[in-house]
Amino acid sequence: MIYTGCDDPERNLRWDWKSLLTDNYGFLFRKYSEDYFPNADRLVEYLEGFAGKYVPNIHYNTEVVRVSRDERGFHAETSDGKLFSGRRLIVATGVSKPWSPPVEGIEMAEQYTPVPIDPEVFTNQRVLILGKGNSGFETAGNLIGQAATIYVAWPKLLKFAWQTHFVGNLRAVNNNFIDTPTSSNSRTGSWTPPWRK
Repeated sequence: MIYTGCDDPERNLRWDWKSLLTDNYGFLFRKYSEDYFPNADRLVEYLEGFAGKYVPNIHYNTEVVRVSRDERGFHAETSDGKLFSGRRLIVATGVSKPWSPPVEGIEMAEQYTPVPIDPEVFTNQRVLILGKGNSGFETAGNLIGQAATIYVAWPKLLKFAWQTHFVGNLRAVNNNFIDTPTSSNSRTGSWTPPWRK
C-alpha cells in the first residue's frame, strides 16, 4: 500500500509490499509506479536503481563454476578466474530443472517457460494447466479470451490466500478464472494423479 493514512515511516514501509526494506526509508517503489499491480518493467527498473545505490559491487552475467568453504568463509570462483569470498553465501538461482509428473505422454506437453504469452496462439484450443498456484491461474486468466476450454488440475485441494493468510496460495486477484465459462477447474480435489495410485 502506498497510502496508509499514517505518518509513521516504519509502519508505512511495513505495509508497502513492493519496496525493499532500508534503514532510511529512502528508496521506495512508489517513485517508479503508484499502480497497485505495476508493470514488470517498473520492477526491473526499481531493482536496478536499488542495486546501483545499495549494492555497487554487484556483478551481472557472471558464471560461478566452483564454490568452496574453509575456516575463513565461502569462496566462489567464476569462469573468468575471479574469486569472490565472504562469510555468507546465498544461492538464489530458482528452480534449475522443470518438474514433470510421471504421467504417460507428459513428454508431449510444453513446459511453462517456453510457452508464448500471446493468448492468440491458443485460439479455440483446449488447454490443460498442471498446477493450481498463482502462476497457473495467471496463465489461465491470460488465455480466457482465446482458449475454447481451460483445464486447471492438481492432486491437492485448492487453497485461497484469503483463507490461509499465506500469499503463496491462490490470491483473489488471480481467481477470476474460476467463474468463467471456459474453466474446467477440478476444485473438489477428487483427481488422483497416476503417480500417486
